[in-house]
Amino acid sequence: MVYMVYAQNAIKEILIIIEFRTQGMIRRIRSKTARAMCTWSHYRFRQHLINKAREHPWCQIVVCTEEYTSKTCGSCGYIHEKLGGGSKEFCCPQYNTKIDRDINGARNNLLKYLTKKEST
Repeated sequence: MVYMVYAQNAIKEILIIIEFRTQGMIRRIRSKTARAMCTWSHYRFRQHLINKAREHPWCQIVVCTEEYTSKTCGSCGYIHEKLGGGSKEFCCPQYNTKIDRDINGARNNLLKYLTKKEST
């Protein structure tokens, strides 16, 4: 049921979703969090979105990876190597740009997709 609601509301023209690599992440975090992550069905959710998009010929699903999207400044491209996990805000040390980390990561995923699309 939840998949249907998300799929019906999310389908527009292009939907960029992230390939969530749980196995690589669970090695770096506490066991309680790792167990919780293993119960989430990211792959199944992604498959539901892809299948729903097939019903709509104008819709395109793009699956991309998220390397450096949180660490990269969306304004200047500076890669902040020591980002840390304490703050919910990305602050570029080069130009002092401040933006919410989730918004910055989503914006960088879009920029990554658009630049890859233009180069092909």
